[in-house]
Amino acid sequence: MSLLWKTASTPEVPDSVEHYMSGGIGHLEGDDSRSVVGMVPVKTLEKYREHNGTWEKTYGGEGLAHDAERRRIESIKDDIRNGSGIKTPLMLDYDHKNQWGSLGEGNHRLRAAAEMGLSHVPVRIYGRADLEDNKSEGTGAPLSMTTHFKGGMGERYIPPAIHPHHFEALKP
Repeated sequence: MSLLWKTASTPEVPDSVEHYMSGGIGHLEGDDSRSVVGMVPVKTLEKYREHNGTWEKTYGGEGLAHDAERRRIESIKDDIRNGSGIKTPLMLDYDHKNQWGSLGEGNHRLRAAAEMGLSHVPVRIYGRADLEDNKSEGTGAPLSMTTHFKGGMGERYIPPAIHPHHFEALKP
């Protein structure tokens, strides 16, 4: 595994977490596992949330939607307390053209992790080309890749699955 991004404060991805492998070059150089899952600080991911700081406004303080959301978060917190933790990595969508990221899957897991005081969560990145609406609505935040992959004919290539540490903003 490449140690270029590794710091003393970067936890390893737990064995209990589902590992997704790069079909091509989206993993970290030198990582024989070819995993595209990495640990990212919870505080770093907050700005990419679907609800982007408006959770209470979105679900209010009462009603069926709020109750269902709260039950889901509490269930995830129970899993964390019982040692099961977060098994499925959060999915951060990345639009290279718009230099934008938005948490596509894992908003409840992120909320539960924050409430439980976890420092890092497992994340994988998906390259997408359709986050323009998210950007115009302010859902998510700016995100740019620091690794430059080359495709055929010397063109820039964006792998569909990318390790989060190819993004400076997501490194611990």
